[in-house]
Formats: sequence, structure tokens, C-alpha cells
Amino acid sequence: MKREVIGFIIFIIGGIVALLSEAFTTALYSAAAIFIFYIIVENFTNKTLSKKETREKQKKKDSTTPSSKSQESNWTTGLFTHYHQR
Repeated sequence: MKREVIGFIIFIIGGIVALLSEAFTTALYSAAAIFIFYIIVENFTNKTLSKKETREKQKKKDSTTPSSKSQESNWTTGLFTHYHQR
């Protein structure tokens, strides 16, 4: 919600600059470009934060269940030995 309000304010300021300038379309395009760039940057930072949170949750999950890695290695080792016994 906050991100959209800030982006809209930037867009309005760009529109005011466009009205005051002689090159109306250029200023309007630059305001739209700034707005789009802002949205892209915000989405990227949100995805990066969510990936970090996911990694931290996964680390906590792995630390609470230490047997998960050993079970995985036992499964792959068992599969490897089964394949080579044929």
C-alpha cells in the first residue's frame, strides 16, 4: 500500500513538471519511466527479502531437524549401491 502511494506521488510530481515544461511529452515519458523503474526496484527488493526470509526459515528448519540431511544421504547412498549391485 505504501509503495503504491509513493509511486503515485512521484507520478503526480512528474506530471506537474510535464505541465510546466515546454517539452510536455518528454517530461511525461520521463515521469512514467521513473514510476516504472520505481515499481521494478521495489518488486526486486521485495523478492530479494522474501528469498532471504525463505533461506532463514529453511536454515531454522534444518537446524531443528538434524536428521533430514542424514536421511537424504542414506537415500542417495542406498540408491547408488542398489544401482551398482545390478
